[in-house]
Amino acid sequence: MQRETTLVDELEVSANEVILGEMLSSCSVACADAILANNIAESAIARHSALLRVAVDSNQGSSLERSLRWESVKQAEEEMKVKKEEAKGASERAREELAKMKLMIERSPDAGSVGGSWEGMMEDVEGAVVKVTKREEEESMLEEYRALVEDARVKLDGKLTGLPPVGGDIDILLHNQHRVEQLQQELVELREEHEVALKEVEEKVREEWGGRRREEWEEEERRRREEVRGEWEEKEMMSQLKRQASSHAEHLAQAMSYLERQASERYEKMLTEITTELQREVREAREEHEARTTTIAEDFQSKLNLAQAKVAGIESVVDGRATIEGESRKAQELSLACDGLLFSLKYGEGGLPTPLHKDLESVKKVYNEHPVIEILTSAVPHEAVERGVYTEEMLRSAFSRIGKICRRVSMIDENKDSLLVYFLSYLKSLLTISSAQLQPPTEIDESKLDVFSIISYANYCVQHGDLEQAARFVNQLTGEPRKVVDGWLSEVRLFLETRQTIEALSLVSNSIVIGTQLE
Repeated sequence: MQRETTLVDELEVSANEVILGEMLSSCSVACADAILANNIAESAIARHSALLRVAVDSNQGSSLERSLRWESVKQAEEEMKVKKEEAKGASERAREELAKMKLMIERSPDAGSVGGSWEGMMEDVEGAVVKVTKREEEESMLEEYRALVEDARVKLDGKLTGLPPVGGDIDILLHNQHRVEQLQQELVELREEHEVALKEVEEKVREEWGGRRREEWEEEERRRREEVRGEWEEKEMMSQLKRQASSHAEHLAQAMSYLERQASERYEKMLTEITTELQREVREAREEHEARTTTIAEDFQSKLNLAQAKVAGIESVVDGRATIEGESRKAQELSLACDGLLFSLKYGEGGLPTPLHKDLESVKKVYNEHPVIEILTSAVPHEAVERGVYTEEMLRSAFSRIGKICRRVSMIDENKDSLLVYFLSYLKSLLTISSAQLQPPTEIDESKLDVFSIISYANYCVQHGDLEQAARFVNQLTGEPRKVVDGWLSEVRLFLETRQTIEALSLVSNSIVIGTQLE
C-alpha cells in the first residue's frame, strides 16, 4: 500500500512538472507578446507626442504644410489608439497566464526555479506597462497644453477680429503708428491714474495708521506698492501683448497674401511639370510593358517546349523503370523461393526425408525463362526431388548409431567369418578405449588408420558440420564396417550433391537481384 502511495505521488510530481513546463512555455510566449506590444505602444505614444509638440509649437510654413503636420498628428493618434488597445489586450492575456501559473506554483511544492521565472516575467510585464503609463501621462499633459494654446489662439483671434482692415503698405504703417500713439497715450493716462490712486492710498494710510510705528507703516506701504505695481505690470503686459498681437496679425496677413500668390504660381508650374512627366512615364511604361509581354510570351513558349520534352523523357524513364521494377520483383521472389529450398534442405519435416519438388516448382514458376536456372533445377538429383533428402541433423544423429555398430564389427572382413570372430570383434569394441571424437591431424598415414580412428575422425567432422570430409574418412572403411556405413554414405553424397546445386541456385538468384538493383 505504501509503495502504491509513493508511486502515485511520483506520478503526480511528474505530471505537475510537465504541466508547469507547458504553462511556463505558454506564459513566456504571452509575456513576450505583452512586452513587445507595450514597447510598440510606447513608441507610438512617443511618436504622437513628438508630432503633436511640433504641430503646436511651430507656426512656420504654408497652410498646406501645417495641414499636413496636423494630418500626420491625426494618423499617429489613430495608430497610437490601436497599439494601446493591442498592448492592453496582450497585457491582460499575460496577466491571466501569470495568474494561472501562480496557482499551479502554489499547488506544487517543488517549483522553486519556476517561481523565480514567474517573478521575473511579472516584473518585465509590469515594467513595460509602467513605461506606457508614463508615456500616457506625458501625452495627457501635452494634450492639455495643446488645449490651452488652442484656447489662447481662439481668444487672440476674437480680439484681432476687432482690428480695422488694412489696404496697402502705407495704410498699414499709418495704422500701426496711430495705434502705437494711442496705446502710449493710454499708458501715460494709466500711469497718471495709478500715481493719483497711489497718493490717495498713501494719504489714507497716513491718516488711519499715523499713530502706529513707522516700520509697520513702511511694510504695509511697501506691500501695497507691490500690489499696485503688480497690477500695473499686468496691465502693461496685456497692453504689450495687444500691440504685439496687432503687429503679428498684420504681418501674418501680408505674409499669407504673399505666400498664397507664390503657392498658386508654384502649384500651377508643378502641375504642368507633373502632367508632362506623367504622360512621358505612361508612354514609356506602355512601351516597356509591350516589350516585356513579348519577352514573357517567347520565354513561356520556350519553357513549354522544354517541359514537353521533359515529360516525354519522364514517361520513357517511368516505362523503363516499370520494366526494371518487374524484373526486380521477380528476382526477389526467386531469392525467396531459393531461401525456402535451403530451409527445406536444412530443417526438413518431422525427421523424414523432405521431397523438394514443391520448392523446385516454385523456383521454376518464378523464373523459368533463365537458362542457368533451368540447368541448375534439372541438376538436382531425381531421388532428392521425389523421395526427399535427409537433413544434416538427421545424418549427424544417424552417424552416432552407425559409428557404434562399426566399432563392434571392426574385425569382420568381406568373407563374414565365424561367430567366434563376431564375438571377438564385439569384445574388442568393449575393451578398446577410444575417443568418440578425435580431430584429424594435418597429415594422415593411411597405413595406420583403423576402424576406431576412422570413426573418431569422421565423427569429429560430422559434429563440426564437415560432412564432405567425414564421407572421405568413411570411404576408407572395408569389410563389414563398410557395408554398415554404405547406406549412410549414399545419403550423405545425395545431401552434398543436392546442397551444392541449391547453393549454386541461390548464388545465381542473388546475382540476379544485385543486377536488377544496379539497373
